[in-house]
Amino acid sequence: MSKVIEKKVKVTDDHCVAPNLREDHDKGLELLKYLIIGVVFGIVFVKAEIISWFRIQEMFRLQSFHMYGVIGSAVVTGIISVQLIKRLNIKTIHGEEIVIPDKVFKKGQIIGGFIFGLGWAINTIMTSTINIEAKKAAAQPLVELFELDTRPCDPVNGMVYYFTPMTQYVGPHTGQPEQYVRFGGRTYMPFPIQASGWDYTFDGAPAKPKLIVSNTNKFLQAAVNNLGDLVGAKLIRTRTFMNFLDGQPDADPGQHFPKDIFYVDQKTIHNKNVIEWALISSVERGGIQLPLRQILPSTGFEGVGGLRLK
Repeated sequence: MSKVIEKKVKVTDDHCVAPNLREDHDKGLELLKYLIIGVVFGIVFVKAEIISWFRIQEMFRLQSFHMYGVIGSAVVTGIISVQLIKRLNIKTIHGEEIVIPDKVFKKGQIIGGFIFGLGWAINTIMTSTINIEAKKAAAQPLVELFELDTRPCDPVNGMVYYFTPMTQYVGPHTGQPEQYVRFGGRTYMPFPIQASGWDYTFDGAPAKPKLIVSNTNKFLQAAVNNLGDLVGAKLIRTRTFMNFLDGQPDADPGQHFPKDIFYVDQKTIHNKNVIEWALISSVERGGIQLPLRQILPSTGFEGVGGLRLK
């Protein structure tokens, strides 16, 4: 059996910016390697939440560093890789020279990037599953979930409370009322809690929400007394539809409206019936003392101020 060996001929094209010097092309099963690489690449994107509509809209709302970190690391990796290829004259696995011509800046690149980003943002907003659900004539009931993080008040003794004002929740499997609501692997306890003032005003002023919780059972009384009225505590409000809760047929922890994140500014009402706090956004937070916890013997650091000899 004879084996045919194709001769590689270097062909250049004056009209081609980055000519491909390879003359032999993969065929048949040789193309399988590209499919495998593509599948692995797609899995990485899914696991890293790069294609998640929530992560994308979170980026455009400047609420998270996640996507900026991914894009920034890709840019840095690309810069380092190109420099290594040029300086070390690295060749392909087939021994071919890698030609990377210098780029010429054109204003069309800025215009094209702006159009691409705008389209990306609009497509993300319009095609998200939760927005499609919201447009339905008979949409599922909207569920509010609250996460009160008191660790900013005291990193050692603080904890996270998960509440929901939803009291009538029927389990998808049992068909019976359940005591807790679960979403994204977290369990939210039904609790008399009410928040208002989330909307921004037309003059651009930030929202001024208020949080009111019941104090009849004294559930948060100890935390309020021991953690300085919970001033500085972080409150996250998550809104989703009932069919996206854990255990539901359409369960999806990524399907929720943009999270509202605020901090407790001051306690405004405290009586035997209710406790009310005024909330502010992270932008408005001022007078933050660094570090939040002073390193003193009275704050749990017994070795401070003493001389230890061996």
